[in-house]
Amino acid sequence: MMREARPCYHVTDVIGGSDVIGAKPVRNPNVPATLYSLADRLQRLAPSPRNPERFHEEKSEIAHALVELAREVRRG
Repeated sequence: MMREARPCYHVTDVIGGSDVIGAKPVRNPNVPATLYSLADRLQRLAPSPRNPERFHEEKSEIAHALVELAREVRRG
């Protein structure tokens, strides 16, 4: 049985991203590392038959982390 290929997503470094409208340079040097970490968690995110609730917990934690990061970037 052939496994279905999973899409691969990469997070690009957005510091000073000139093609992002209204983008400001990010003052916190941890932002890119945090984005890569969140992208890695998203790539590994999958439902588990042993703990189906964990998928939704992890999804909520990632969403919360992204919102907090967006607020931090917006503040500059």
